[in-house]
Amino acid sequence: MDSSNCLVLEALGRSLYLGTLYNACSDTLVPGMSLWSNEVIQKETKVNPQPNTSFQVAASESISEKIKLLDVSASVKASFFAGLVEVGGSAHYLNEKTSSKLQCRVTMQHQVNTVFKELMFSELTVQYPDVFKAKEATHVVTGVLYGANAILEFQDTASDASEKQTIQGSLNVMIKKIPLIEISAEGKVDLDDADKEKVKHFSCKFYGDYRLKQNPTTYEEAVLLYKDLPNLLGKDGELAVPLKVWLYPLKNLNDTALQLKHVISESLISQVEKMMDDLHQAEMRANDLLEISKTIKASDICDKLELFNSRLKDFTTVFSQKLAELLPTIREGTAEETALTDLLKSQHASGFNRSEIDQWLDGKETEIGIIKSYIADLKLEIKTPGPELDTFLMQPDVTDVFMFSFTSLKYEEPYLNKITKTTEDLRRGINISTCVQNLSEKTLWYSTPEVRGVLLSSLKIIQGFTFGLSIVTYVSDPEHPGASVRWYHNGICRDPHVTDIPFRKDAIVLTLEPNTAHNRLLLSEGNRKVTHGEDQSYPDNPERFDYWQQVLCKESLTEHCYWEAERSGEGLTIAVTYKGIGRKGESNAYRYELTLDPNTAHKSLCLSDANKTATRGDTQRYRDNSKRFQYWEQVLCKEKLTGRCYWEVEWSGMGAAVGVAYKGITRSDTKIGHNDKSWCVNCGDGSFGGNSFTAWHNYKFVSAPAPAFYSRRVGVFLDYQAGTLSFYSVCPDTHTLTHVHTFHAKFKEPLYAGFWVLETVSLV
Repeated sequence: MDSSNCLVLEALGRSLYLGTLYNACSDTLVPGMSLWSNEVIQKETKVNPQPNTSFQVAASESISEKIKLLDVSASVKASFFAGLVEVGGSAHYLNEKTSSKLQCRVTMQHQVNTVFKELMFSELTVQYPDVFKAKEATHVVTGVLYGANAILEFQDTASDASEKQTIQGSLNVMIKKIPLIEISAEGKVDLDDADKEKVKHFSCKFYGDYRLKQNPTTYEEAVLLYKDLPNLLGKDGELAVPLKVWLYPLKNLNDTALQLKHVISESLISQVEKMMDDLHQAEMRANDLLEISKTIKASDICDKLELFNSRLKDFTTVFSQKLAELLPTIREGTAEETALTDLLKSQHASGFNRSEIDQWLDGKETEIGIIKSYIADLKLEIKTPGPELDTFLMQPDVTDVFMFSFTSLKYEEPYLNKITKTTEDLRRGINISTCVQNLSEKTLWYSTPEVRGVLLSSLKIIQGFTFGLSIVTYVSDPEHPGASVRWYHNGICRDPHVTDIPFRKDAIVLTLEPNTAHNRLLLSEGNRKVTHGEDQSYPDNPERFDYWQQVLCKESLTEHCYWEAERSGEGLTIAVTYKGIGRKGESNAYRYELTLDPNTAHKSLCLSDANKTATRGDTQRYRDNSKRFQYWEQVLCKEKLTGRCYWEVEWSGMGAAVGVAYKGITRSDTKIGHNDKSWCVNCGDGSFGGNSFTAWHNYKFVSAPAPAFYSRRVGVFLDYQAGTLSFYSVCPDTHTLTHVHTFHAKFKEPLYAGFWVLETVSLV
């Protein structure tokens, strides 16, 4: 076979066998006709073994990446975008589109080549010459490379862009490990704990030329399939399929046959590919913004994004249809290649070019970001205008409602009008480049100089209300652009634009009581201001707080009372209490005696001091027990913790993990804080002589600030009902507590104090 005259194409799951007729102008098979009988074709077939196996890993987010992985030629690529090529088998992978930029996808391709079959037709006489007169085929298949493709696409979803990079890296690492992973005698995948943790959220999709009883859906199932692939092509490779074909032009057999007269330039096809990729990227970005808009119930933005997606889908469909009409005519020579250039110019003028798409989506992303930031600061319930808001206002127990309303989300969108019109014009064949004017966007509401001041003043007002109910909504109000605070009383709008907090009749004036102030608190401005600082020389007084830096006010509160406080610095706790609150701090009020439970202690931990101290060392002769930690050097306490409890712990050596856990924490291989059943702070020595603290829960951690002093004693305060677990560094000189970290959780069952011991941990 003279390969120089042949057209080489990817089979892509199509039934392209020796003798099959093919129309290279439309990239379609021509069924029902043949130049030779099956008997002749089989007799004149030469079979050459061509065994080869390849393995590669690639990202698979974009259409271009998928096409590159399957090594699709430019001509077939263009026909695929036009919808002329119906793919099958492993090539179904090309139809799978990523719907979100937060989806992480990495693909493993395993390809096996088996034999090359060639039709020795040079001496053959054409048996059915009517094929040439029919003028439906341009080529005949004279060579076929057989084999099989297995494509495994692994997926996970990230919460943000930074996590996506981490997941993408884990996917790449774990997929490249697949050929090296061992299968146990029991037929199980041999993974260590770290790898199990990496792959537990991976999902898998299979696209292949193999006949499987069941497609893999998990990483472990994918590994087992990979190991079994050599057995799935049959004993002699009889289940292999066409992977690549060689097409011989019919014009070389008969000059009256239909001909492929023009091969479209690869640069033009690359432009089509880039355009399709850009549209897909825009679709993913719009989908992500739509999901965020739904979470904040911004229905006006949702409607616009849904309209954009609808128009994008319409335009893509119409463009593909026009491309499907053009490609065969250009290849047959009845149309010039400039027709495709004009079609691409129409796309650029339509508004569906990268620049205009990004500009519009950037605007939506900014809009959503502003709204999200204010909602996060307000921490209020969202009620959408319409039935939800109306029903809420008419509830019998709702009297006064103050609404932080974003008022400028309903406005005309020239860009959406443009793409709606240009899509219809393209469908009707109107030249977009000459009939569509440049529709410039007006200044967006958040771009005006005064809008920041409006948003901030509205935020301050809504945060100042201490009576009634406060919510977030999206009532459109062109007279008050940006945002407005609306006041409703008994379901009726009393003020659509509140500009100040109404005067409170129950407001009172409070003064601080010096006899209760902790020694580190300085009172000033007529005992109306308190500042944390150096020790003061206050006289001894039984009313004085001597543990926590706290102070009470003089006035007793017995009726409706309203007061305000301003703060500076990192934090402040405002509360009310009975006069008889203990002044010695929670170390006395909530001190809880704990003892270590020997039945949970790891065998390398020795308990002493009446089970108050755990020391890591030689293996102990503890009995085997289902409660005992088996891998990590950990131990729990005996006592259930369900109320307010305070305890202190001292550690020695390089550090320790101090925390709490549910009774059901796994004992075989789980570390405290590295699961959803435990919370802890890792304590250790810092790089420059101080302490270091890291808070852990559910395998996620945050670094916690360390105080200026060095200490190996940690205080823990649990308020079970309030759902808080606080850790403090205890100063060795003054025994004062410095806050390290607080967990907030809705505890579901009793907790038990627990420790990971590097050297020694003692309950004190």
